[in-house]
Amino acid sequence: MHACSRVFALLPCTRLRVPDDQYHLSARTRRRVPRARAGLALASVVALSALAIGAGFFARLNFAPMRALGAAQVSNELLCARPAFEAGISTLFWMDVAPRTLGLNVFDAVLKAPASGNGVCHAPVPGCSGEVLDDRLDVKGGLHRSPARRVANAVPTRARVTMAAVGTELSSYPAVLLNATFKPLPGVPLFEDIESYTRSLPVRGMSNTGFYRLVHFPYWAREDDLLRFVQRIEKKLGGKKRNSVFYVQAPSGRGKTACVLPAFLRSNFTHYLYLACDNNNGRHFKVMPHAPAANALLAEKQGAAFALAAVKVLLGSPDDEDAYEIPLDPLPPSVKKTQAELASYLKQKLGDDCRCLFHLDEHRKMCDRDAPYAANFSRGAMATLASVAGARVVATYIDAPPLPAAASSEVCRSPLALPFFDVWRALKGVPELRELVRRYDPQTYSREELRLFATLMFRLGFKLVQLGLNLLSLDESSEMQRFLSAFKAAAANEKHRSPADALKACLEVCQLKTVWPPNAIPSSKFDLSAARLLVG
Repeated sequence: MHACSRVFALLPCTRLRVPDDQYHLSARTRRRVPRARAGLALASVVALSALAIGAGFFARLNFAPMRALGAAQVSNELLCARPAFEAGISTLFWMDVAPRTLGLNVFDAVLKAPASGNGVCHAPVPGCSGEVLDDRLDVKGGLHRSPARRVANAVPTRARVTMAAVGTELSSYPAVLLNATFKPLPGVPLFEDIESYTRSLPVRGMSNTGFYRLVHFPYWAREDDLLRFVQRIEKKLGGKKRNSVFYVQAPSGRGKTACVLPAFLRSNFTHYLYLACDNNNGRHFKVMPHAPAANALLAEKQGAAFALAAVKVLLGSPDDEDAYEIPLDPLPPSVKKTQAELASYLKQKLGDDCRCLFHLDEHRKMCDRDAPYAANFSRGAMATLASVAGARVVATYIDAPPLPAAASSEVCRSPLALPFFDVWRALKGVPELRELVRRYDPQTYSREELRLFATLMFRLGFKLVQLGLNLLSLDESSEMQRFLSAFKAAAANEKHRSPADALKACLEVCQLKTVWPPNAIPSSKFDLSAARLLVG
């Protein structure tokens, strides 16, 4: 008690008493008293701050995640998932596709985990006996977030504790976080179980292996970029009465479609609803007949009715591919009435507290773009989805959506920056690329070798983007396969006498194509400049 009293007596807000005999001291000594008192106060502030930081770190490390998920039900072994990342290569489920990435036996658990008694899918983290448990937020179905605000950059997220538990590498796999946060909702076919919901997620087709689901493959992006992506979506733009349609515009094979689900899994939204208008193995929405009415106002109403019908099909009969062809309504109600009906329908099905993230993919394919008022049709559909309270719309395509800029309309478009590809995660995740750091630990590099390594990372990123990031996890591309094999051979050459020799050999493998005829595609200018910059 006496020690506590002495500590609180040192607080800067506490008035320090001056000894009664101070005024009997010399003038020089009296001048030193305020200085000593100020120094003592400053020292106390530093000491208490260090104590608070240490206590907060200890509490976060040991208690906060456990408290957020229900302390009695979470095993400390959840935090030991990292060793399991070296579990070896396994085959991928669903469509007989063998992933090129480091295999994880977590996938079987993700797809086959039974629903528990409280309606939450559990999957054991590989190598651990703990389970990812419900965080007890009362939301009707779908993917739920934690009410606690905790860790990284003060970004509230439902999946943060799960990400901390499974480790950085496993958190790159959306299927892991999806399984950990999925909550079935009886009565809504889309959310009846995780298998049904997974079938609604984006797929991409390959010439030899058919279609594959993006959720089953790693999404390697910088975590800071994903968090900024989330923050921008969650921030309401344009004032209280203005809705925004966010969009990601980039060439094919750059990860436009793949980036939205990982961002959702780090957000406060409760439901991710994927509405594809093309390139989704038959499960994409189109209006029939394909051309809207030849009237601007009527076409916009028809677009609003199309959006409402698409959401009803997705929630009510997601496996009926014939229902994805939405009949064109010749006499639709007003846009306002359709928007009100959509809001009421979502509350009825998903609950009053639902916050939906609509992902509108290939948005220009929902109707005939050559029709005179196709843009009005798309505008009506997007405005209807964006009108739902608490909801956001992210549109992805190679072109921007047909909406005006942010300062000119009630419903406007707002660009999103595509998260950067994290080449370091790819280097650790792809077996052929990982051969370099397996043989030569970057922590042992000299200054010159670190410079070469940084240059290699830069050039490797360009090379992988040029070959196609969507092919990095598959055996589909012979060109990608040849590159990965050549990279591994360059890194593993026994003739190398030092890491510098291996780094230089890998740099040669990562040279970019620099074809520059007058009729080349515009992107070749960028490739040529990059190659010159990197002394390729």
